[in-house]
Amino acid sequence: MLTNNLLSIKRRPWPVSILYLGAIAVLLTGWLPTLLGARIGEPLLDVLFLGSSAAMLVRYGARKGVLLAQEIGWAIYLIIGAVLAVLLRGVHPLDFAQAYKFVWYLVLLAPFAWSRAAMAPSDFNRLLNLSLFMFFTVYLIKRLLGDDRPVLMTENNFEIIFLALLYFSVYVSGIRPTAAQTFLLLGIVVLSGSRSAAVAVALVVAFSFDFKSRNAAKILGGTVAAVIGIALALVVFESRSEGGIETIDRFRFFLLFLESVKDWTLADYLLGADRLTPLPPYVCSQLAFYSVLFSYENTGSCYSVILHSFNLRIVYDHGLLISALMILYLLHLTRSASIAQRVCVIGIVLASGLSVSALNNVYTALGIGLFCMAASSRIQSNAVADN
Repeated sequence: MLTNNLLSIKRRPWPVSILYLGAIAVLLTGWLPTLLGARIGEPLLDVLFLGSSAAMLVRYGARKGVLLAQEIGWAIYLIIGAVLAVLLRGVHPLDFAQAYKFVWYLVLLAPFAWSRAAMAPSDFNRLLNLSLFMFFTVYLIKRLLGDDRPVLMTENNFEIIFLALLYFSVYVSGIRPTAAQTFLLLGIVVLSGSRSAAVAVALVVAFSFDFKSRNAAKILGGTVAAVIGIALALVVFESRSEGGIETIDRFRFFLLFLESVKDWTLADYLLGADRLTPLPPYVCSQLAFYSVLFSYENTGSCYSVILHSFNLRIVYDHGLLISALMILYLLHLTRSASIAQRVCVIGIVLASGLSVSALNNVYTALGIGLFCMAASSRIQSNAVADN
């Protein structure tokens, strides 16, 4: 069974128990409020992410080095941004929080990399099994009931990124995902109808392929899964892109972004707009359909969140320099993994950032935290084997 031994009693470091048991609780119950129109899965995961990060920091402390210096740098950047935007320019605190949310997650991710209490590979695998079971079952039932964009807790653009990173974490921890797990993951993507999820899943399936294996069956199975993953990604794209590129809403957002920065100088591209600058009024007026994403000030103004793309948002609000520093930080944060594995994670962040909030949501942040712990688990397992 997919949930076999899920709640098996074993001694785990208490920070790991908080993360593991908390994730199980959210996966089992977070979908229920959606039946009544309430989506509390994301807030619950935010609490879990914050609690797990704090627990690991209290239990294991911070490690002196480049990562600590970078984390302090991000914390200072967050404080400076708050002073400039909220205190000096009078930006609504919630608008500021929306634009700087990814910085908060970057700060909280460091303890996952510092943690010396790596989660056991078997626990990663159990979490994946439960996640696949919950996602596939709920998505399938909602599809049969006529929902063409089913969700478990929030938008499937977000939550399948977490599922993809969890699948990849299982592989990184030392357990090769089974064919059943892979095909369930691919089935979930088809049921979701999400293009960004299709790209993320195609990446993790491809990067989980063992090119060094001498087992013909594994090579054939991995090749088939990778081909199917890429094919499904193309199918989802094609099904959601009828009428050409001009009909894709993200392409329209990109054109509006270009319109917003048409007068920018090189310094503007490097540093972003003044903290925190709304989009031009005529751009907001063209996006009136998304008024729910307008400023919390209720003045008819809107910020870059309305562009529905983390990549565009980070360039507009923070500039190319901060974008580059973010990627460097992620590479250092995941240094326990191989170069190929780190490239895969960065690829997922960039791909999801084309159409959704990428690092500006807890699903991606928590998935990266699990990936960091999986890489540490692999290193510890190899060290034990060597001894």
